Amino acid sequence: MAIALIAAACSSEPSVNYGSPGSLNEAQLPGEAGVQPLSCGDAGLEGGAGGGDGGCTVSWSKDLYPKMTASDPTAWGCATSNCHGKTGNAPLIDPTDPAKALTSLEAYHMISQPALAYVSTSGDPTKSTIECNVSAGCTPAMPQAPFAPLSNADRCALDAWLRCGAPGN
Repeated sequence: MAIALIAAACSSEPSVNYGSPGSLNEAQLPGEAGVQPLSCGDAGLEGGAGGGDGGCTVSWSKDLYPKMTASDPTAWGCATSNCHGKTGNAPLIDPTDPAKALTSLEAYHMISQPALAYVSTSGDPTKSTIECNVSAGCTPAMPQAPFAPLSNADRCALDAWLRCGAPGN
């Protein structure tokens, strides 16, 4: 009788809850179905990441901020009036003052990830939720229409700048 109980206990499959795979949004998964994985190497860095400008060849004021503030379709268009311009949605991006815009991005925290800064000066891009937004890993994905998603080169420049500690250079 004991052998029969042991055999019965070992022959039943365990009940495992794997969640609801049908509810996944494939457009937000890396790879062929959606978001392309970021592959940059050490682009934008000279001598590695670090604080200050950290040897970063990517400039906030010359490379990134102009793309945020321009309103042509090839730019990111973040600072337009219906997006994050002076009277738009948080985080506000001042289209005339790069230092003020950067301060706003550093102070902002997404409701869905309140422990992380939108732009972190830690040198670790995973501590900045801006990358989640521009890679369509978080909703809403940025930038929104009519602006196109960031190119791989732009995402790599943003990533390199974040790895440098997001200097206001």
